[in-house]
Amino acid sequence: MEIHFTIRAVDAIALARFLQQKKAPIARRIFARRTAFAAIFAALAISLWFSGGMNSILWVIVSLAFLLYFVSPLYTYQHLQNWANDFTAQLRAQGIAEVTLRATPDGLEHANKLGTSNLRWQWLSDFILTPDHLFISTVATPNASLGWSLAVPKAQVGAAKLQQFTDACLAYKYRGGPKRLPTA
Repeated sequence: MEIHFTIRAVDAIALARFLQQKKAPIARRIFARRTAFAAIFAALAISLWFSGGMNSILWVIVSLAFLLYFVSPLYTYQHLQNWANDFTAQLRAQGIAEVTLRATPDGLEHANKLGTSNLRWQWLSDFILTPDHLFISTVATPNASLGWSLAVPKAQVGAAKLQQFTDACLAYKYRGGPKRLPTA
């Protein structure tokens, strides 16, 4: 069973957001630190206001708290958009945005213009189906110490064909028949 698709910017953004959710403790720590710094600046501004401190410093501190809490997530969102556009442009320039995935008894084959790689089933950790994508993740392998993930767009492949592909992958991975596919 094989599927063909093209990696687009929206797929790269969806993959980045999926990985952020998968690593939710990191995101919670960032949010907690951002909130703590904003609260410290706000407390400093309030203490200056009650002590009759200089108004210009007070406004600078309030502005810093506002920027830190509200503007930094907007910057992060814009940075993610720019990264996804640059990433997919590089893939298209190298001619490797076109991807073919093939489920075989030996593993999952990933093919593009540069060549073919075969991932053994024990190296694949997640098959997560969302309304728009199938996310496939690997554990660390001998060639990729951190592992990697891939977003397969449901709109390009088709819902029925993507379901058949994931059923085949899960049947090969678990050898006793397909397990229930987790959804996000």
